[in-house]
Amino acid sequence: MKVLLDTNVYIVAALDLARGVESAEVKIIKAAVNRKFRVVITKELQEQILRVAKRVGSKDWASKLIALIWTEIKPVFIPQTYYKDLMKIYEDKIPRKDLAIFAAALAADIDCLVSENRNFIKEAAKAQSIFRCLTPEEFVYELNL
Repeated sequence: MKVLLDTNVYIVAALDLARGVESAEVKIIKAAVNRKFRVVITKELQEQILRVAKRVGSKDWASKLIALIWTEIKPVFIPQTYYKDLMKIYEDKIPRKDLAIFAAALAADIDCLVSENRNFIKEAAKAQSIFRCLTPEEFVYELNL
């Protein structure tokens, strides 16, 4: 199973892990590390994670988070050339800030998009019938993590 985790899943998981909270996001990251599913990542997603992590934590914390994603989760990288044309097709259906992530999810032929952003989930689900769109809690429940 291939899964695209939105920025908020990584940030919440990192914060919760630091506080010792076993949230749905933490369970998802632990399952990804244990190869229960494959994680897809893009340049845009990595940049979003870095930007938000710097705001929430620090530059060093953001860099450590990215390093952990690459070394522990070992995601599948999808280059923008794979989904550039899809962005044009869906630009009027998906909010601009989420468009690259959505298009990458389509191009990567993922099984599931996981996000805390309920509006993004709703719009992504409405725009296509290829992959499922779930909150972290729904994903944890469905996979029995």
